[in-house]
Amino acid sequence: MPEYFHIRFGVRVQDMALFVAVPYVAQASFGAVAGFAADTMIRNGVPVLVVRRVMQGSGVFGTACMLLAAGFLAATALQGVVCLAVALGLNAFTLAGVSISHLDITPDLAGVVFALGNSAGQVADVIGVPLTGLILAKTGSCPLVFFL
Repeated sequence: MPEYFHIRFGVRVQDMALFVAVPYVAQASFGAVAGFAADTMIRNGVPVLVVRRVMQGSGVFGTACMLLAAGFLAATALQGVVCLAVALGLNAFTLAGVSISHLDITPDLAGVVFALGNSAGQVADVIGVPLTGLILAKTGSCPLVFFL
């Protein structure tokens, strides 16, 4: 995130704390809302599978749309902060989607299944972080990074 604000909007590192903190505060807030909403839907008779799919879909597609907006539409640092705050906020909806589904599928082994899934997910980090650095170094294009 700091690179995005620096490259795209020229924000100095010394001025960046609030720009970087706001999206994570939004994520924590939206996560609480998502959990409450999911529990309320289930309590009101919405099938668990439907709730998980709605939350996961909202989280993934909403995040993708807001990252594209941050990359291609945000014209000011404030607009970038708003886009990233909403993106991370919506991403928190996945906590009530796939992240909790381990408890639905196998309550006795949920921790093990969750750990295996997260371990496999680290492959994307091992590839994605250097690839992002390479793209930024070669093109200086934050929109391209968000598109990928």
